[in-house]
Amino acid sequence: MDTKFSLDEIEKTFVKFGKEKLVEGVVIATRPDGLVFNLGGKADAFIPAGEVENFNDRKIGDRFSVVTTGGKSEEGMVLCSQIRAAKIELESQNARAIKLGGTFQFVISKVFESGALGGKMGDFELFIPEDEVSSRNKNPRSYLNKKVEAIATSINLEEKRIVGSIKILDDKTRAANEEVFWRTNFINKIVDGTVKRFVPYGAFVDVGGVSCLLHISNISYSKINSPADVLEIGKTYKFRILQMDRDSKKVSLGYKQLHKK
Repeated sequence: MDTKFSLDEIEKTFVKFGKEKLVEGVVIATRPDGLVFNLGGKADAFIPAGEVENFNDRKIGDRFSVVTTGGKSEEGMVLCSQIRAAKIELESQNARAIKLGGTFQFVISKVFESGALGGKMGDFELFIPEDEVSSRNKNPRSYLNKKVEAIATSINLEEKRIVGSIKILDDKTRAANEEVFWRTNFINKIVDGTVKRFVPYGAFVDVGGVSCLLHISNISYSKINSPADVLEIGKTYKFRILQMDRDSKKVSLGYKQLHKK
């Protein structure tokens, strides 16, 4: 079925069916390159063959959901994708299954000026308030396009909106890591640690989720100008625990102590 739209009709169609709109319809014609799909009334759309699951099995009368992609075919029909719609529907089901206090994962697609984070799961909006992002990471933009795990603090199924907290989960994880660390480690124990950042007086090293200080005087027996002369950010090394103070939560490490002078 070759459907020709006037320019006015095309514009009206795009107002009604904007980009990323999830709609249901019916197949009214099959072609080698795709399906002609009626979205209701005179609104016909086109689904390219590559955007249809089990394309060869589709027939006239099949009903399913599609998502509009914002473009239009040579005949002026709205372009849609059934594959992307199926993904959105599955993600929406997953979002509806999230319980208050439960954990969920999603990709951060927006960072607000306030420092809050946003994303989507199907047709659900996900939101992390600025004061629930993290007690450690002070740069909200570092989360952009990354997958995070959060705990649901508010769920509105009618508005399809879930508010969560990364901070609560981070704090719980950090507390658990610290408890394990203090129960299993002791002075002179050799541990694996990952160098996280350099400071003028040394480096901070992550050992089992706990931040420990490696003073520059304990990196090398030779004089060095910077920790970077010996160590690399992100790399894991062996260290010796030199001091531990649980009350102040301070741990000092040694690197040179595991090497000959």
